Amino acid sequence: MARGDGRLFLRGDMIWAQATINGRLHRLSTGKRLSSLTKKWFENTSGVDAIKSILEKKEENALSYRDISLKKFGMEVIVETSQNRGYASQKDAVRILNNHILPFFKNMAIAEIRPMDIVKFINHFKNKFSEARAKRIKHIFGLIMTYAYDNKLIENNPMLAQSVARIKFNTKPEDDRVYTSNEVNLMLSKSYGWLKVYLEVAFTTGLRVGEVMGLKWEDIDLESGYLFLSRSISKGTISEGSNGDKNHERPIPLFPRTLNILKSYYDVRPSNEWLFINKDKGPFLEAKTIVDYHFKPFLESIGVEYKTLMAIRRTYASLMNFGGKNKDEIRRVMGHSKTSTTMERHYVKQGVLTHQNYTDMAQSSEVVFNQMIGA
Repeated sequence: MARGDGRLFLRGDMIWAQATINGRLHRLSTGKRLSSLTKKWFENTSGVDAIKSILEKKEENALSYRDISLKKFGMEVIVETSQNRGYASQKDAVRILNNHILPFFKNMAIAEIRPMDIVKFINHFKNKFSEARAKRIKHIFGLIMTYAYDNKLIENNPMLAQSVARIKFNTKPEDDRVYTSNEVNLMLSKSYGWLKVYLEVAFTTGLRVGEVMGLKWEDIDLESGYLFLSRSISKGTISEGSNGDKNHERPIPLFPRTLNILKSYYDVRPSNEWLFINKDKGPFLEAKTIVDYHFKPFLESIGVEYKTLMAIRRTYASLMNFGGKNKDEIRRVMGHSKTSTTMERHYVKQGVLTHQNYTDMAQSSEVVFNQMIGA
């Protein structure tokens, strides 16, 4: 082993180097094993030379890492984490990268992105989208930066900077209204044709919009009165089975009224496969088609304010909840787990109740109270 500043030494059969460079002591593995081929190198190399060589290689690797583009690494992260998303969510993550993240950061390498860049980025989009959308964009970008940090592409994660953490979302809140019980009654009594069947199924099962769009006759047992959900349609894509965190496979008991309407509809069904078809004889692939050409015009004709098609699902949860239905059963029908609080936090809304509902509920409770006290 060569004498001089620093030294080489063995740990087992691995060769290590130790030396002080610019006042800092380094003790690093050379990555070499002692053998007949490396013995001469071990005996004639100084610790300083070995440490300098190791540090130079690390710097070269660091520089090559800094050249990795946000586009290349970002797509790699989205692909590798795809098992955590459904098909539609995965396509949306790719859209966020291509349509929002990359256009803002241009061709920057990941290591070039600073907290100030992220502050400008978030401020750029946060007031353009709903709060949920804005947070999803931030989440996808944050996921990429977290993976970059974990894989040592960056020394610090700029997403964790205080200036980024202090940003508040003052975006326009999502429309979370519900249809009142009177409006539901009006819609179900005034609608006709396939739209009546659509509204009947949606209001009495609480299915997601895409789940109603994806219904086939094979999913419905008209004899036993059950609907066996097995698919969903979102953004033009038909997804069989469950995906991501959404349970699209579950049996749902049909109300007798809904079952009777389905039996009548079956006799005049426009398709032997799908319950609801568009002008091209295929299923509706976009909810916007139903909303713009059918649902909105219908609501306008009966004087009911449009509150989104998704509001039907919230309306179901609210009606069942305030009507005293078991919460676990509501969650099961809607595709939520027993421990989920999504229904209470996002679906149950007081707006579904009218003054008459409150009066009826009070009278019903009074009957129980009087019976209990013997009045």
